[in-house]
Amino acid sequence: MATVTAVTTTATGTVGAIETTTETTTIETTMTATTTRTSAIEIERPTLRREEFEGDLVPMPQDHQEKEAARHADELLAEVEAEKRAKGKKGKKKKKGGGAGGAGPSQETEEGAEAPSEAATAEAAKKAEEERMIRLLEKCHEERIRLGITAESQAAASAEVAKAARLDAEADEAEEEAEADKEEEEAAVAALAAAEVARAEARAARAEARAALRRADLALEGSETALEEAAAAAEARGAAAAASMARAVAARMAADAAQERP
Repeated sequence: MATVTAVTTTATGTVGAIETTTETTTIETTMTATTTRTSAIEIERPTLRREEFEGDLVPMPQDHQEKEAARHADELLAEVEAEKRAKGKKGKKKKKGGGAGGAGPSQETEEGAEAPSEAATAEAAKKAEEERMIRLLEKCHEERIRLGITAESQAAASAEVAKAARLDAEADEAEEEAEADKEEEEAAVAALAAAEVARAEARAARAEARAALRRADLALEGSETALEEAAAAAEARGAAAAASMARAVAARMAADAAQERP
């Protein structure tokens, strides 16, 4: 099992000051006999120091660098995916059996003749796959050199990515807290509005009670006035009756006096 690392890097700055942002995609593929050859190529490849390629770095626009790095990474990933699909198809073809039923002598002869060719094809495919994987490794190495990627820059980029992830998580947490505070504020505003409505209703009920009390006071005053008027009328009638009685007594006395005269 071998690991091919496709690196997408953005490099900005001048000689001696290179800022990198690295995104690493790891693709695993099965390799049987490539370890020895890959190791040999890695040994034969000359070791390049950072000073040897820093002079060739030319500041490029940020967008162009990002597009170029993304294009190289996409090409590498596409090649590896194509190899995996091709290998999967070959494996499926090998697993498929012959026709149903017993085969005749002619078919056995044909299978015996085809067996060496299939083995040679498989060996050629294996070698081709090894060559492609080696080329991919070389391309990755060339990309690392071209973009000035070092262990220090990768560590710094990883630290920046981790920091960005941490800041993003903190921002999400702050947004959640802000949303919770906003919900609490909205609930408080709704409660305040409900309290205002209840207070308005209480004021309306109190005004109605005052109006009813005023009407009751007016009714009481009216009844008291009617009672006073009735009492005055009764007194007037009593006085009239007393006057009539006095006149009747006077008339009676006058009549009696008239009868007593000779």
